[in-house]
Amino acid sequence: MTAFNSLMENRDELIEDCRLAQTVLCDTTAIDAELEGLRREVNSVEGLKRRTVFDNAHTTVDQDEWKARYNGYLERQRVANERTEDLESAKRERLGRSLMIDGFIRDIENRELAVTEFDEKLWVAIIDRVVVERDGAMLFRFKNGLEVRR
Repeated sequence: MTAFNSLMENRDELIEDCRLAQTVLCDTTAIDAELEGLRREVNSVEGLKRRTVFDNAHTTVDQDEWKARYNGYLERQRVANERTEDLESAKRERLGRSLMIDGFIRDIENRELAVTEFDEKLWVAIIDRVVVERDGAMLFRFKNGLEVRR
């Protein structure tokens, strides 16, 4: 309770810091741009694959050369799809983090400035972890990244 109360002494500043952290940590602009580029790449490779199959069906093509070209397109598509999965996972993580920070901010905004008794919901909502150090001091890490030592 003491750690939380010391955090709440500067509630407006805390909320502002959380919003700033949310903006920086949860931004998906670069991910979205890269995903769009990967979608264009996959579409382009699909077209190249179709063209290669068409050429093979309608003209005489060296089959070893055709296989090499087609397999190259398949590899480009595989790499693009793997990167897409990684980026979509990173985006989901950032969006989830944003929701968590929103919840933290709402809890802070709706709380009284001082807590007088233990509140399990508050604990779950705002505490990421507590580390008990060798000297008995405790380091409270809040979900927004702030730390308070008691």
